[in-house]
Amino acid sequence: FNTMHHKLKFKMEQQSQNKINYLDLTIMTNNNELKFEIYRKPTSTDLILHNTSCDPYEHKEAAINYLCNRINTYKLTNEGKIKEEGIITRILVNNEYSTYARDHNTKPPNNNTPQKDKWTKFTYFGPSIRRITKLFHNTNIKITFKTNNTIKNFLRIKHETTDKYNLCGVYQMTCKDCDLKYVGQTGCNFRTRYKEHIREIKMNGQKSKFAQHILDTTHNYHTIDKAMKILHIEKKGKMLNTLESFHIYELTKQNLQMNEALTDSYNQIYDILIKTNQTQEI
Repeated sequence: FNTMHHKLKFKMEQQSQNKINYLDLTIMTNNNELKFEIYRKPTSTDLILHNTSCDPYEHKEAAINYLCNRINTYKLTNEGKIKEEGIITRILVNNEYSTYARDHNTKPPNNNTPQKDKWTKFTYFGPSIRRITKLFHNTNIKITFKTNNTIKNFLRIKHETTDKYNLCGVYQMTCKDCDLKYVGQTGCNFRTRYKEHIREIKMNGQKSKFAQHILDTTHNYHTIDKAMKILHIEKKGKMLNTLESFHIYELTKQNLQMNEALTDSYNQIYDILIKTNQTQEI
């Protein structure tokens, strides 16, 4: 290969003391017989997903499965198996797992588990998400999780703005003279959307439910800092529709919404989220 181009410099690694490292294996020769042990670089650490981290247990279990499955998959020597089991035990202890996790994950997988055709993904924010995902246990949908507490998100540069009304997302407008509220979404900034509502009031328009309420009841309205509450900052997209629908549903349950009855039907997931929020506030 090296003769094909002057920049190609492949080197052949030779065995040393009758052994050579290849990927995650150490391959040894003894009397024309191959023996295998797990190989780790000198820079490797015992770091895996910590047992106390805010990650789904499925992700933590995957890291343990990876370590344990190699013992069952690779044809290791007896000495290699004993050595690897000791290393796995040390890794588990250093990450505050019980050694039961190792014994549990060394069992062969159960192939009789019924297969599910569809997948849906949830963002894992804590154990309370299980109250929602368990609704899918007896369905043809398999659950998977993602997390936001990644290195990429921690290192991302956040451009903060001093004026929150220059952002977009889901907002709530409150009448000055009663407790009724209007929930809406906007892809433009909140200040522009507030001006649009006020313009409809002044022009006696029919495009705004908030304006219709003010005109029909002859109630008054606040300035933007008192009338508008920002519920979520989010870019235009499907997530905005879901967030808006949830807050309309929440206000409907409280009999406080001005919106059209967009979510009359019972939504079990929304109910769980509302109860969870109420519990956290207490």
